Amino acid sequence: MELEIPLELSSEGLVEPKVLKKQYLTNHWHPINFACFMEDFEFVQLFFEQLNVHLSHALDVNPVKVEIDQDSNEIYPNKNRMLGLIFAVWTRNSEIVEYLWRKTGQYLSGWNFFQVFKQLLEIEHLEGIRKLLQSGVTFRLFLAMPAKNRAALFRNLRTFCEMKLPDVEEVQSWVEDFRVRVLEEADRLAALDATELFDAILKGDAQQVVNFVKQHRVEEVTLLTRYHGQADLSMSYTSSHDRKLQTIRAETMHPLALAICFDRLPILRFFVENLKVNLFYSLAKPGILDYSDTCDQRLQCFPLIFTVNAEKFETFQYLFEVPFSAWRVEHLRNLLDEVVDSGNPTLMQYLFKHPRTHVLFNYLAYLDKQLLIGYLLLGKEQHLHHLEPLLLEKPYRTPYVFYLLANPEESSLSVRFKPHFV
Repeated sequence: MELEIPLELSSEGLVEPKVLKKQYLTNHWHPINFACFMEDFEFVQLFFEQLNVHLSHALDVNPVKVEIDQDSNEIYPNKNRMLGLIFAVWTRNSEIVEYLWRKTGQYLSGWNFFQVFKQLLEIEHLEGIRKLLQSGVTFRLFLAMPAKNRAALFRNLRTFCEMKLPDVEEVQSWVEDFRVRVLEEADRLAALDATELFDAILKGDAQQVVNFVKQHRVEEVTLLTRYHGQADLSMSYTSSHDRKLQTIRAETMHPLALAICFDRLPILRFFVENLKVNLFYSLAKPGILDYSDTCDQRLQCFPLIFTVNAEKFETFQYLFEVPFSAWRVEHLRNLLDEVVDSGNPTLMQYLFKHPRTHVLFNYLAYLDKQLLIGYLLLGKEQHLHHLEPLLLEKPYRTPYVFYLLANPEESSLSVRFKPHFV
């Protein structure tokens, strides 16, 4: 089915109102996309409150195209992302926009903000722009950004405002006021001596951490890097998959990363569930986004890779299950790589059988499911005795069998697995 979406723009000063139209094929839409398009807030709320949906992927159009067979990890697939939210912007449904922005706030990036801001400018929805800039979610998102990314985004906002609405100085004034407010708070937090907080994390004193956060009105933790204590905060780890040594420099270590590295689970819970820090920026390897707004996907899921190799399985389980929406389908191959190459059969069973892994796997297009299965079969041959029974279970079984049927030239694999589907 094909839908046509009219975009009504401001008609002030025009003989006839301007109307733009966008056309969309709905082949891959899911119910949340339709609910956003139909402006049915009751159903949108039902899906998010009653179903344990993936808060990042839930607004995308499926299936997601991921180059499973590519070696490059710097793929950042933005096409069709956040389209459910964009539908609500186009229909000017402030109730749905504000709800979705608040609900998905911990997983948003600067790119997400710019897309929404840009669409609000396109339809000249000034009230929507004002509310977006006043949102606490937006404020915390900008605080969490590395300084250079934040400065670049503000430049882009000014340029876009001047290009799209050159005569509406009000919007430019809102952006400038918001910029000043963000920078004042960012400067305050960056100048804060966090030695007491870091030492409390090292000791595992969760109450002292809570007291520090309340006393100093901390909303985001990525800015807190000033430490003058005696402990060495630098950290190194080696990936089970590529055997590369990764180092976290002491000057880039922030409180949430420290809680992960030193296995301080109660403190990690506080940051994630109570303080509700932005997870897009705080879960990436510290320092990796300081000079770029994208990074190797393997470094984006640094906490999972670190905890696998440090054998901190309780923390790994928490990170995989609770802030689950931080891990998108483009991270799936990296996560499987790490867990399978660790050679830990218990961890393999946990990951392959977990419903959350099934969710990510099912977001793949069918061909990509087969490609991922083929990648595992050909690249993890030394672990096939553990993988084989797992791949014969749902949701891997059908693409697994079809991959083998479609690749008869791989005779060794076909012979090895033939007894299972004779």
